[in-house]
This record gives sequence, structure tokens and C-alpha cells, in this order.
Amino acid sequence: MPRARAQMMLQTTLLLSITGFSLPLAAATHGGDCTRVPPTGAAAGTNFTMPGSIRLRLARAGDHGAPFVRADLTVLDQAATASMVLFGGVPYLYYTAHQIAAGQDGAALSIGTANGNSWQHCLLSFSGLPSGVRTVDPDVILRPGGGLRMYFTSNLVSNPARFGIHYADSTDGLNWTYVGEAFLHPSHSVLDSTTAMTTDGTWHQYVLDAGSIAMSHASSATASTFTFVDESQRLIDGQAYKLAQAFSTATGLRIYAGGPGNQQIRSFTTSDGVTLAASPTIHLSFVSGQPHESTLIKDPAVVQLGDGSYLMAYSAGIGNDSAPATTVFANSFEPGPTVVETVPTETVNGQLLASSSKLRVRFPALSGIDHVEATASAGGISETATGLGTATELIIPLLEADREYSLTARACRTADCSVAETYTASTARTGKEHWRLVGTGHDYAGLINLAGDSNARLGATRIGADSGLANAGHVQLYYGARISPGTRPGLFVADSNSAVTLGAPSSWSSFTSLVSTTGLRSPPTATPAPLVAEVNTGQGVPFAPPFPGNAGIRLFFEARGADGRTRVLSIDSQDGLLGRDFHSGAATQCSAQADYQTGGPCAPRLEIGVQTDAGGHPKIRDARQMRVTYPLQDDWRWQTGSTTKNFMVITVDLDASCGVSGKLHAYARWNGSNWVVENQANGCPKLFTDVQACSPMHLGGDRYKMYCGVPSITTGAVPGSPLPFLGPKRLAYGYGRRSGNSDELEFEDWTQPNVGADVVFLWPDDTQLNDTQEGYIDDFHFLPPAGNLDFQLAYVTLTDGTILPFGAVAKLVNP
Repeated sequence: MPRARAQMMLQTTLLLSITGFSLPLAAATHGGDCTRVPPTGAAAGTNFTMPGSIRLRLARAGDHGAPFVRADLTVLDQAATASMVLFGGVPYLYYTAHQIAAGQDGAALSIGTANGNSWQHCLLSFSGLPSGVRTVDPDVILRPGGGLRMYFTSNLVSNPARFGIHYADSTDGLNWTYVGEAFLHPSHSVLDSTTAMTTDGTWHQYVLDAGSIAMSHASSATASTFTFVDESQRLIDGQAYKLAQAFSTATGLRIYAGGPGNQQIRSFTTSDGVTLAASPTIHLSFVSGQPHESTLIKDPAVVQLGDGSYLMAYSAGIGNDSAPATTVFANSFEPGPTVVETVPTETVNGQLLASSSKLRVRFPALSGIDHVEATASAGGISETATGLGTATELIIPLLEADREYSLTARACRTADCSVAETYTASTARTGKEHWRLVGTGHDYAGLINLAGDSNARLGATRIGADSGLANAGHVQLYYGARISPGTRPGLFVADSNSAVTLGAPSSWSSFTSLVSTTGLRSPPTATPAPLVAEVNTGQGVPFAPPFPGNAGIRLFFEARGADGRTRVLSIDSQDGLLGRDFHSGAATQCSAQADYQTGGPCAPRLEIGVQTDAGGHPKIRDARQMRVTYPLQDDWRWQTGSTTKNFMVITVDLDASCGVSGKLHAYARWNGSNWVVENQANGCPKLFTDVQACSPMHLGGDRYKMYCGVPSITTGAVPGSPLPFLGPKRLAYGYGRRSGNSDELEFEDWTQPNVGADVVFLWPDDTQLNDTQEGYIDDFHFLPPAGNLDFQLAYVTLTDGTILPFGAVAKLVNP
């Protein structure tokens, strides 16, 4: 930024002169840490044109156009040419520090608390600096797109005999990467820039002409390289002022300036960056006899703090009060606030989607820290991320979608965090889940029919890469195929053909149908088996012992019996974890009435019985569409000997004595040998109400989420359509810790899904599905096919209420 001094300052800083060139020491970099203890008093052999005889002081105002009042605080000595931005909710004060790098002056940083009352002092790290380039007169802006950009003065790489403005970028304010030269005057050297953007999006840079008190003006559309516009002296009351820091306002810029004779700080305003109007206000004046200020004040830098007030850092000459006892230094750092950001993922329709499960927390670094912690809390549930003591940001994962969180962070000085510095709390909201269907365009014709013949009754199974079989690492579907006249429906197998790979969509969207040789087919209607007259939807669950025999696939399925009642049954595979043959005889497909009879080669196990069954639930008339869920992120196989967090959600019709109707889901837990429905005091099941086709998914630990349709919302339903309309899809979360036992997931550990977070579905071209298209999504199954929560898939059944349903797949865009 332009400062009140001649080029002598630059000579001493860079070992350069306007008329000649003296090779400086090789460009040095620093550690990028905040443990620096700055010197006090003036440096020997310096004068008021050098940082060594300048200190940075503070003043405050309630409005950027008002007079400022001294705060009687000194940030540090032997520092000049300040530039200040608000970053992460706290002031970042950059300046030229005396002999900071290998005996040479260079840029450094002090980070303040939110109120600017205390500061910590930091070294900066620069990478990629060309040989001979120094970093003085820092001029820092908030960079378009995030992070910071620093402009600084040095000799030009292209013409070492002249000075110009260079720039570097940073994401954290401490570690900087050199980019290149920002501004070269067409005819002479310039130094000490100030840069800001006007309301039309144009960036303006003002620089001091070496050897004069004129200011050159340049502009840029990108804030990278600038083009010369004009140059002139900037006059107030007929006297030249040197522009110091440009401050963006609602109508343009306020540019603070120092002069004449470094006795006053005033300002200009401009709406276009070209025409500058002098403000009549004197913001600050040098006062003879003012404690801790000698001879001059200059180089103002101003930010607006979080409380709406304005903080000015300005240069003052160091007099004879070098002892800290006579100067109030703000040098005992108090932690500032966190800055919380959403985590960007993909761009959809020109909008960068925020992660649906992660938030980023940034905070100032402190010295002497063992580790840092950041915690996000909502609804009585907290998730915490930890990092090294040097970390200045953390990403907190495993959060709920579309949820407002309160976030805190602390810097722990001890391993047990019994001694810690606590940052100010912040809030942020995660994004909604966005699921993009795989294919092309924005209609059903552009989608991939999963197995070429898929219809409905869709369930997906993850097979671990360590299964040792031909389907290792695959996704295996248990699905209803489209049937031709004379054939019977059922539940068949389709294989993904290869191990799932994120970057190879065909490995998880293209399946080979094994409809003729696998699974279960309904028996002839003339001779139904007692429990199996018609096979409906199901789910294959890989299991490990202690079930009898070796590991295999237990196929849970809904079946209508000869009595017209619907139950949840199961049958185990005969080919282990290959999971295709469920017939204990020579055949590989169950289909005959005799197959399903008691003692037959496909005799099913009764899992959820109804009120007419021996041992069935006395209040359940029918049990249908189900999903079995277990700690999939811990082991892709259901550990059947464990009762920990294994549960089933089941669509049920209830006895009239329960006094409730509509679309209902009961909740059953595994006791090591059987599924036990959780009941209310009246003996009726505990219920999720107004939901359909719920599909839970494990997130790790005691965390689960569950997707459900809300059928009471009928917007978009096609009149007269025989196909089920499930309404919009909602997302609920369950935590074992909610009821005090993280090893169990009880009904009470869930929020009601019909009032959960909204879920967004997109066509392949990112057009959002309308109410009709989303409402008819049915038989959905959500899972991370490779065990990585950054790669989640939804296998879904689609129709618009008129076309024949078919299976498709969607990928989570913003995990």
C-alpha cells in the first residue's frame, strides 16, 4: 500500500536503488508459525523512513467516515506499511518488519483477537520466489474464490533495475505461493500498492511513483495483472496525500491516506475508482507529547470488526519509550472466533453444492498446543474432529444433511485437554443431499435399466473384496424381472460383472441378469405353498457364522401365503457368499410348490409372523416390504452372533385394536436368533408413521441414516394410476448414544423420518426431478458399495405413474 516515505525506505529494504542494482541475499522463507516475539524500541542505526524506527498503534471508530480515537495500544515495534484484512472473523495485520529475514526487511503478520485487544505475531513462508525478489510493503486482499492475495514491492524479474508490484496467494494467511508480477509502470519504478474492488467488480490498484509524491492508478478485471490508467498527485486542501489502504463500502471505496508531512490521516471516496473526492474529516492527527508516538503518524490500515466497529492500525515514530513498562503492548493472545465454512463438492446448475455431511472450521494458530479439537453439535448429538497442534483448520465429517450446527473449537495445551484455549463459537448448515441418476439427458429414455430387464422389487447387496469368490467386490441385485406371458414373477439375481470402482460407472450401473437360473420364482397359482403363493420384494444379506454351516447370503423376502396374508420370510444360499442358488437339491432356482413346502428344498424360515401364525405378532395383520440393517461399515457381513445395532424396518398393517392406519413401519431388533418387534405398552408395535419403503444405512459407529417416502404428500400423483406413489423422500438419523447405549440402536434412537431432511434427485443433466418423478421412486436401497462414505449409491425403481417401472442407479453428488 502507498505509504508516507520516499524511495530511501525501499533502498534499505531491498538493497536496491533507483539508479543502480545491488544483488541482495537469496530470498528467504520462514516457518509460517506464530511463535515470534518481536523486539521493542527502535532498532539501532534506523530512522523514521525505515521500519526499525516505526511502531504500529491502534485507533477505533464507530463509522469508517468518522474521526478515530486512539486505543492507547501498540501492536508491535519495528514494523511499518500496514495492511489489514478480516480473515476468519479476526484481523490479520500484515506489515514490513525490520530485518525479519536473513538480516533483511520483509513481510510478517500479527493476528488479533476479534476485538483487536490482543495479538500474536507470526512469521510467513513464501515458496517459489524468484532469486532476488523480496516481500516488502504487503498489500493484502481477500482473493476472489477464497483465500488471500498479497501484493508486494520488489525489483522486477524482467527488469531488475526497476521496481514493481508482485503478488502471491495463500489459503491460510501464513503460507504463500509466488504467482508473478502484477503491475509494471510503463516508464518508471513504482512501489507500495493498495488494492480494492469497486461495486462494478473492477479491481483498482494505486501505487506510489518512486522519486515523487504522485500516485499511479491501474485496473484489472481479475485482480491478477493490472493495466495503467493514469497518475497524479492526490490532493486535499491543495496538499498531496499518499494513499494507504482502500476500504470497500456499499457505494464504492474509501481510501485512507497520510499527509502532509505525516501529520494527518484523512481519506478519499470514489464510486468508480477513477474520480477521488476528498473527505472533509480528519480521522487522526499527530499530537505533540502523545505518549508512545514521536514525530509522525502515517500508513493507516482499517477493517470493520465483527461487532460493526472499525479498527485502524497506523504507523507512529518510536521515541525514547522503548521499555515495555511504559508502552502498553497488546501481546498476550486471546483466542479469536472460529470461521466455519461448508465443504464444496460439485457444481450443479452453476451452484457449488455444499457437502451434505461435512463442515470446515478454521481458527488462528497458537503456540504451545498439543492438539486442536472442533465439535459440531445439533439436536443433542455432537461430532468431534481432532488435529495436530499446528493445524489451523479441521473438517468435521459424519454430520446430518441440511442441518444447522453450532460449532466450537479449542486448542489443547495438554493431551487430556485439561488446559485449553477456547475459540468463539460459530454456526453453519450442511447442504441437502443431491442424488444424480446415471445416464444422459432428463427423461427415462436416457437412463440405464440396471439389468436390461429390471422391473421392481429391487434390493442391492455389497459383496466384500475379500469374499474369495467370483463376485468379490461386486454389487449383487436381488430384483424383480420383467416377465413375459406364461412366466411367473419372483426375486432373481443380477451381477455387476466386475469389482466396483468409483471411476468406472459401468462397474456399478451395468448388471448381467441371471433370471433363468437363480433366486426364487413364485409357484404356480393353482398350487400355492402355505407360506409362499407369491414372491415379492426382498434383500440379500451376507452373513458370517455362527449360523449353521458356512457363511452365505440370507435372502429376506416378502411373500403372500395361501391364506392371503403377507409375511417376511428368509432362505439361506447353498453356494455360500456367491448367493445365487437357494435350492438345496440339484436345481438352482426355487419355483415349484413342493420346493416351498415344509421339508422342501426351499422351505423358508418365518422371520416376521402375523397374528394367525404360531408365535406371530398378535397385532400385525400383514408384514411386507422390509430392510435389514447391520454395522456394514464395520464388516460387510452380518455378524449373526452379535446383537449390536442389528435391526429391521417392516411395512405393516395392524389390527384395528391398535387404532392406527395408513403407511406404517414397525421396528424389530435381532436377539441373536430371532427378530423381536419392539412394542408399545398396549402390545402394538412402535411405529414410524406416514412413511413407506424406508431404507436405512450404516454410517459408522452408532450412526445410521434412513430414507423414506412420505405418501401423505400426494402432490404429483397421477389420478387413476395403479402404481404406488410414495411422495417426496425424507432423511432421518439414528444414534445409539441418544438413549444412552451406543451398542444398541433402539426405536427411540431415531427421529421421525416423515419430518426429516429433504432429499433432492437430479436427472443426469442436473435437471431436478419434479414431484411426480420423485414421488414414484420406490423400492430404493442406499449403500456405499466399496465401504467409502464419499462414494454412495442409491439403487431405485423408477416410473412416472404410467410407464412400466424399472431399476436405475443414482450417485450422491455431495457426500
